[in-house]
Amino acid sequence: MSETDKPLVTFALFAYNQERFIREAVEGAFAQTYSPLQIILSDDCSSDRTFEIMQEMVKDYSGPHIILLNRNAQNLGLGGHVNRVMELAEGELIIASAGDDISLPHRARSLTNLFMNSYEKVYSVWSSAEYINSEGKALKQIFPGWPYGYTEKSMTKNENPVIGATHAWRRDVFDIFGPLNEDIMFEDNAISFRSYLLGAILYTNEILVKYRVHKDNITNFQQNIDYFKLYKNAERRESFAQAGFRQRLNDIEKIKAENLVCERNLQYIENEIKNEIINSKKRRESYSIYPKITYSQIVNSLKDNRIMKTTIRAMIQNIIRKYVA
Repeated sequence: MSETDKPLVTFALFAYNQERFIREAVEGAFAQTYSPLQIILSDDCSSDRTFEIMQEMVKDYSGPHIILLNRNAQNLGLGGHVNRVMELAEGELIIASAGDDISLPHRARSLTNLFMNSYEKVYSVWSSAEYINSEGKALKQIFPGWPYGYTEKSMTKNENPVIGATHAWRRDVFDIFGPLNEDIMFEDNAISFRSYLLGAILYTNEILVKYRVHKDNITNFQQNIDYFKLYKNAERRESFAQAGFRQRLNDIEKIKAENLVCERNLQYIENEIKNEIINSKKRRESYSIYPKITYSQIVNSLKDNRIMKTTIRAMIQNIIRKYVA
């Protein structure tokens, strides 16, 4: 890729109440070696000093990149925040970054090379990452990368999903489908599904992000040792999943209504998504009635491993409460 062929890339840093970590995240953005690069530092109406810290850093910045600072007048939530940033983005490629993670300096360059040098039309790229704790120390945890590609089945069942902390996509994904539904929380699932409908998704084993694990992670549902809160969080996760299913059905309808080119079996995908909606509703029902165990819950658990795990944990917790507490 020659200098004249290099596309403008947007590096979008999404932040919300992350004053503890935002400085390192912005430093990672400013340190990117790729050019031309637009950096958007966007705050979703934080109640702490996140935005003020970003303001201070932008004021002191004298590097080569284009910097755009944004603060939403009200909290939009993740789906709305992504939509707002896409309105501001000018790049052909969008690289997402979270306000509590750290991007390595060559991240934008490596991801752009993957997009531009692939033999097929790639719409999403993601990479490996190193897990770090809240203090920035490396954790002995293996990142769940997936270099083997995707099928219609794996995409509809969300197997080996794209991890948003390392995700980048073509702006075409939004130009074609439009904004996300504002109730979307798993934006990585929604955007990568769109990419799959349009073309290819690539993964690289190169570590390009330091992914921070701490108690306030949006997707940190399994770290809670309070079982009641854990199941409430699991119920909430299923509500997020259902929002994602609605988004996927909307995107399929968009392709059908506008006769867009798509080589996927849309009827199969649509049927599988509707089945997943039914299963998700059953899971949510099971999680919502904890710690009560019902006959229907036990029957459902025999058909769904996720419900089975929840039920077994609930039964164990009931025994502990009865005989130990």
